[in-house]
Amino acid sequence: NSVVNVLETRLKTAMNTLLSTDRAAMERTVARLETVSPLSVLSRGYSLVIAEKDNRIIRDADEVQKGDKLRIRPRSGNIRCEVLETGK
Repeated sequence: NSVVNVLETRLKTAMNTLLSTDRAAMERTVARLETVSPLSVLSRGYSLVIAEKDNRIIRDADEVQKGDKLRIRPRSGNIRCEVLETGK
């Protein structure tokens, strides 16, 4: 009976160690994913700019022309605007 108790204790210890190691690895992975999450990027002050006519993400000023209508997506809400001028 004492051998069974010792083995049971060892098994519980091994399982707890394995679970702790896996939990720590998962938490590190989640933290890395959160740094590149689009919502996390937006919360740091960046915004998505989307052309209303085709829902294309605008990455450069030469992708739009005067009069184009855009949607800006900051951390929360939306902003609709019209291009007055572009430049580099």
